[in-house]
Amino acid sequence: MNKVIYISTEPLTKQISKSFFIPELIQNGISVEYWDLSIIYSHHFAITDQVNLDIVVKIHNKNEVKNRIVCEDIEHTIFIPSAPYEWDTLWLYRLFTKCRCHTAFFGRGSLPFPAKVIGVDRVNQIIKRVMSGEVVNIWKGFLNRVASQISAKGFAKKYDVVFTVGRQAILRYKVESQIIEVNHFDFDQYFSLKGETTKLVNGRYAVFLDTNMPFHPGWHALKMKTISPINYFRGLNQFFDLVEKKWGIRIIIAAHPTSDYEESIFHRREIFKYKTNELVKDCEFVISQISTSVSCAVLNEKPILSLYSNGIKDCGPKWVFPFIENLAKVVGGVLYNVDEIHSEDQIRLPKVDSNLYEKYKYDYLTSPQSENSRTKDIFLDFLRNG
Repeated sequence: MNKVIYISTEPLTKQISKSFFIPELIQNGISVEYWDLSIIYSHHFAITDQVNLDIVVKIHNKNEVKNRIVCEDIEHTIFIPSAPYEWDTLWLYRLFTKCRCHTAFFGRGSLPFPAKVIGVDRVNQIIKRVMSGEVVNIWKGFLNRVASQISAKGFAKKYDVVFTVGRQAILRYKVESQIIEVNHFDFDQYFSLKGETTKLVNGRYAVFLDTNMPFHPGWHALKMKTISPINYFRGLNQFFDLVEKKWGIRIIIAAHPTSDYEESIFHRREIFKYKTNELVKDCEFVISQISTSVSCAVLNEKPILSLYSNGIKDCGPKWVFPFIENLAKVVGGVLYNVDEIHSEDQIRLPKVDSNLYEKYKYDYLTSPQSENSRTKDIFLDFLRNG
């Protein structure tokens, strides 16, 4: 393939550029474009690490996408949408089908899904979501299932190739697409840091894997209500105070890429961006919620404290708490409601369960075939030989 076209519903950011190897592709002489559809989807939220490169193409309407596709050298171009196959993107996948495009998808950042609720419990769950104002999201979920049925009947093509990670994702995609096994983002970073002795932070510390929970732009894009920032950060900081007092260590913040925090928001605790693996490598333990970066703790065999709050459970999107609860169970972490912890005596540190961590590693982070390679090299080999 001579050209890669990424198609996304959000602007290009530093993190996206890094995750999709855009600098490496350009350095290796492969033509790259990034089609930004955020205007079509009215995603006008602020992006703190947005980058403006010559490869970015701002798309203003759906016809523009069609016109651009038909002008491409289809045989030597691969289209890589970042938006999954859903009702809102059905038109795009229909275009791929009509124009006989080669398509690929990166499925590299999945988390373990909680078990589906069925029967009476499912009905009660839907009623609660309706009562909390999530009617739009329930309707959207129904439409997404319709889109899946449309795809199953061949009206919109599935991906030709899926670059995917771990046993769970392979099972999901292998029936419909060519599978190329790669690594999770964090596994590649972990692989590159092997043998690195330089420490980013001196002394004993724990790492909080921030999710930018109250301010994440995804909530705005999905029209979901968020939780109270005041209550959220108050609860976190009170919990951090207790942890620091109990174990005599510092809490360091591994800030989410979309965040733009003032120092005072975490009571002047140190904040780092884009350094999660480096921080976790030398920490005592990890404090997490629903971040895919929990993989850093798994790979570095660090104990995990999992957190939620009354706001997360009762006021935020209803799918968030079940994910936090399930993730804590899968990795053998201890789950705490920060609003119910008032003494350091209530907090304990779990032991690492090597069997659970090993299972998580091969279910979600890598495979025996890819664990000794870097994803960017696997991807470049595919493009050269595809």
